[in-house]
Order: sequence, then structure tokens, then C-alpha cells
Amino acid sequence: EEAMQIARSKLLTYWEDVFAQKDGDRKDPDDWFVDFEALRPHLLLGQARLRILIAGCGFSRMGCELSKLGHRVVNLDISSTCIEEM
Repeated sequence: EEAMQIARSKLLTYWEDVFAQKDGDRKDPDDWFVDFEALRPHLLLGQARLRILIAGCGFSRMGCELSKLGHRVVNLDISSTCIEEM
């Protein structure tokens, strides 16, 4: 259990540092993923409105794009800095 606490603390510190960077110093929010339009054909969105949880959302615009389509989206991230800036 102590090892998990240490790991969680290091992870939280890492992401807080990443999201605290100034915009010019911060990587593109989609730098490890494709943009929404490239991903859209692969999502099973259909016509139904979905409830979607995006865990580890970072500064991704994915939640905003899904919300514009009428889906109910909850963005969740370990970094309070990230969530406050969204």
C-alpha cells in the first residue's frame, strides 16, 4: 500500500508540473493522439446520445467535440490544475 501511495504521489506531481507549464511551453494537447475528425469514423457514436466518461482527459478537446454532438461528457483527470483550466 505504501508503494502505491508513493507511485500515486509521483504521478500526480508529474502531471501537475506538465499542466502548470505556460501555453507556449506546453505540448499540443493532442500530441499523443489524432484529432477528433480523424478519429470520428472509428467511434461507435450512432444516433443515440451517450453518456461518456473520459478518464485522464488532459487538455484534450475530445470531450468538447463529443458534447457538441449532443453527448453527455464527464472529463476526469488526476491534475486539478488541468481541470481548473478547462
